[in-house]
Amino acid sequence: IRSFEDIRSLNPRVKNPVGHISLNFDAEDADRLDDALMVEIAGKYMERMGIVDTPYIIVRHFDKAHPHCHIVFSRIDNHAGTISDKNDYERNKDICKDLTREYNLKISEGKEKTNVNRLRGAEKVKYRLFHIINGAWNNPSVNSWERFEKWLRAGGVSVEYKYRKGTSIREGVSFIYEGRKFSGSRVDRNFSFGNLDRHFTELQKATTCVSSGQTRRQPEV
Repeated sequence: IRSFEDIRSLNPRVKNPVGHISLNFDAEDADRLDDALMVEIAGKYMERMGIVDTPYIIVRHFDKAHPHCHIVFSRIDNHAGTISDKNDYERNKDICKDLTREYNLKISEGKEKTNVNRLRGAEKVKYRLFHIINGAWNNPSVNSWERFEKWLRAGGVSVEYKYRKGTSIREGVSFIYEGRKFSGSRVDRNFSFGNLDRHFTELQKATTCVSSGQTRRQPEV
C-alpha cells in the first residue's frame, strides 16, 4: 500500500490510480495450475496488457471451485506515465484466448455452466440474476427496453437507470434482485447499458429486414 501511495504522488491527476483484474481458469485445469504456473501466466498477461514497470500484487484465492487469481496494480508506472485502460475489455478477451491456447488450457463454457448451488451470498444472487437477464438476451422478441423491463419484472427484478447529469439521457443501468443491487456490467459485460441498447437496436433491425423480405413482391417472369 505504501509503494502504491508513493507512486501515486508522481501523477496525482489520474482519477483511478489502481487497477484490478481477475484471471479465471476452468475447474478441469485445477490439477495443472500450481502457483508457479499461475504466476507465469499472470506475468505474460500483464506484459501483453501493457501493465509493466509498476507496483503490483498477485493474490490467489481458493474460495471457488475454479482456479483464479487477482491482480492489483498501480495505473501510474515508475516513470509517472499512465497505464492505459482503453479498450480493456477487447484486449483482455483476445489475450486470454491466446494464453488459453498457448498453455493448452480448457476454454471456459461461460456463466451458463456455473453451479449456482455452490455459490453463497451476493455471488449466488448475481448468478440467479444473470440467468434471468440472459433469458431475455437470448429471446429475439425482447427487442426493446420496454419488453426487457416487462420480462425482468416477471422474474422479480427491478430496473434502475443512471442519467447524464442535468438531462433525461440514460447512460447506465442497474438491477435490483432479492434485496441486492448490481450494475449491469457487474452481472455480465453484455448487460451494460450501452451493450444492451445496441443489442435491442440490432434485433429491431433484424426484425425489420425479415418483415420487408416477407412482404416484398417477387418480380414477374
